[in-house]
Amino acid sequence: MNWIQHIIEPNYLALTWLPPSEKERRRLVVGQLRPENNKEVSLVYLVESSDYQEAIKKGFKGYPGLTTQKEIHKNVLDLFLKRVPSRSRRDFKKYLESIRIPTDKTISDLALLGYSGARLPDDTFDIIHPFEEAKGPCELLTKITGFDYYEGKHCLQKLTLNTPVTLKREPHNPKDPDAVSVFFDSKQLGYINRVQSPVFSQWLEKGQISQSVIEKKNGSEEHPRFYLFISVTTN
Repeated sequence: MNWIQHIIEPNYLALTWLPPSEKERRRLVVGQLRPENNKEVSLVYLVESSDYQEAIKKGFKGYPGLTTQKEIHKNVLDLFLKRVPSRSRRDFKKYLESIRIPTDKTISDLALLGYSGARLPDDTFDIIHPFEEAKGPCELLTKITGFDYYEGKHCLQKLTLNTPVTLKREPHNPKDPDAVSVFFDSKQLGYINRVQSPVFSQWLEKGQISQSVIEKKNGSEEHPRFYLFISVTTN
């Protein structure tokens, strides 16, 4: 098991939404969770972005309780913290271990949302730490996106804990020049998510990624989800 030793405090977190009936299953960035001066957090809908406008066309109605009739919702941290276990729970330390945060580390509520992803099984939202402000060293746990659509099912038995994978930049990708693909044994497993791919592309260009391995697996047998543990060195 690998551990996150350097906590990078986010300047913001990306709120993504997955259209429930899309074949492509492409997550759209609809908002940002931004810390304010008084340590509160606001949700800002990115109403001018192409992702947000596409989401509206595909039925996005806003985060539950936070209407799209308002662009900015203040003091939303407690609402989003309902997506992760309470720090007062007996099993909170086990939760930290599951996202590879050592139990003796100090982590803010905002960073906890970002490092965990704050995923729920019954909705289509995800919270992503962009790591734009991370210059290294740092570590993170990130899901391989699009696993169902590539070649990973042909090598499932080999994708065990600490299996190394190869990350490749795709600067000529017509949809996203920052795209970063994930390979194992010449087979493509998927991609790094769109929010983190710009910083991954930079890290790869500078040779800063020192470790990229399979860290854990969940989901179902039909639709497995694999997570990578990534280590980044200093510039």
